[in-house]
Amino acid sequence: MRREDLELLNPRDSIEARKRKKKRLKKRAGKKKRVILLILTAVFALFAVKMLTMEYKYYSLNKQKNELTQQISEEKLKSKELNEELNNSDSKSYIEYLAKKYLGLIYPNEKVYVTNEKDKK
Repeated sequence: MRREDLELLNPRDSIEARKRKKKRLKKRAGKKKRVILLILTAVFALFAVKMLTMEYKYYSLNKQKNELTQQISEEKLKSKELNEELNNSDSKSYIEYLAKKYLGLIYPNEKVYVTNEKDKK
């Protein structure tokens, strides 16, 4: 038999033994509550960390989406300009423009004025 059981058999000590037993049970219950509280705190902390990482990922993906959307609109504009240039490539005025700009060609009676680039600034 255990010591507590022997003490319960003694009528004189039965009240004290009951008090000690209740105190021991309260301690065990207090330890269980602390363990449960610790586990709940850990679960909450893990949940909070997971939410923060997901929020950061959402923010970065949204930022990347906006940048890509802007890049797409710029590329569409560039494509439109290139299509216009392609459509104008057969016209006489466009060919004259390219000849003057890149090759420096001029008509025989045409006057050209050359300015110093430093003066413009």
